[in-house]
Amino acid sequence: MNDPVVQALVAQRVALLFEEPFIGNLATRLELVAAPAQTRILTTDGLRLYYQPALVRAASRDALRATMIEVVLNDAIQQLEGPSSDEANPWARLAVFKAADHLGLENVPKRIKVLLAGQAKT
Repeated sequence: MNDPVVQALVAQRVALLFEEPFIGNLATRLELVAAPAQTRILTTDGLRLYYQPALVRAASRDALRATMIEVVLNDAIQQLEGPSSDEANPWARLAVFKAADHLGLENVPKRIKVLLAGQAKT
């Protein structure tokens, strides 16, 4: 594991285990896989965390951490909502609030903002 890109990703996952065990646990279960150049900095299919080496190399620690949190929680929300769910279940709500807390509301993806707006009404 001499690759500095892999080391940076592992360091972020380990830091998340200590800072946010829920998110860190999800992140550390994903296999790290280098992805083609057209891939975003990080993406996941729920089993693997695909990374674009050149973009990870250029990213700051904070940007890498925020992106990892966003990608992992977006996938968790999709898994929890399921294909036919009309409303977010309690676990999805927890993931939404964790994302908002970590990313700051201005950085939360639009679909999470919509879920947060719906939670404020209930």
